[in-house]
Amino acid sequence: MRQFYLENGSGNQYSLMDVSHWLYEPKKLGAKFNSKYEQVGSDFIRTERVTKPDDITGKVMFTSDHYNAYYDFQKFLAVEPLTFIYVSNETHKVTVDLKEIEKGEIDKDGNLVCELKLKRISRWYKHITIYNDGNVNAGKKYTHTYPYTYTDMEPETAIVQSDSGYSSPTKLTIFGPAVNPIWTQYLNNNIVASGKVTASIRSGRKLVVDCTTHPYSIKVYDSNNRMTNDLYEASDFETARFLFCEFGKNRIVVNHEGTNVLKVALEARLEYETV
Repeated sequence: MRQFYLENGSGNQYSLMDVSHWLYEPKKLGAKFNSKYEQVGSDFIRTERVTKPDDITGKVMFTSDHYNAYYDFQKFLAVEPLTFIYVSNETHKVTVDLKEIEKGEIDKDGNLVCELKLKRISRWYKHITIYNDGNVNAGKKYTHTYPYTYTDMEPETAIVQSDSGYSSPTKLTIFGPAVNPIWTQYLNNNIVASGKVTASIRSGRKLVVDCTTHPYSIKVYDSNNRMTNDLYEASDFETARFLFCEFGKNRIVVNHEGTNVLKVALEARLEYETV
């Protein structure tokens, strides 16, 4: 059975499957495009394609403590940004803005039904996270209690097999100690991007190269995830630096001028127009 949730800017989740507040008649979860074409003989060539997704709509039914429940929902929605979560065979998310929520009266069945309209402001996406601690015999996998999937691939490497036809952003984390780290992306064994930072990242800190948020960033964080250094200006501007997964096998290899084997993590945000 498919499930729906909302997540707000505090990271809190609101179930839309709860018996006391649940979403029904969800619509507009698919894709919509505006395209332009040029005719060449009897054929047409697409010259432009723009995504024009409809608003996600549905009805939220509050079945008990109606107005207090509605008020709590409003407080939850006020903490932005908002993420709509759709669970079926996999979990996919999409960033949304609240466009409309109606507040009616309690109906004859004793329920408060409110129309909900959410504007889609990103593609649908799913996260794949990989952690390579440099031990080729690791092979450990954690599906719930730890945010990374361990892998038994070669050291200083992360591999993502993307089934998305869209360029999908990533967050690359390189754990210190690291001296002048360099990263290279191979797509189906061909080099497509690389990056470098001229700096030393000491033990207990990590370099994060992130294009999953705007603006893109290259920063150092401590063990408490507090930013300590902005190394954007120390990166090699003659390289792409930021990595996007493409359809196929994406292999990211990291090395540095130090002698230790690096621990690396990669989060890929694989994107889709519809799920």
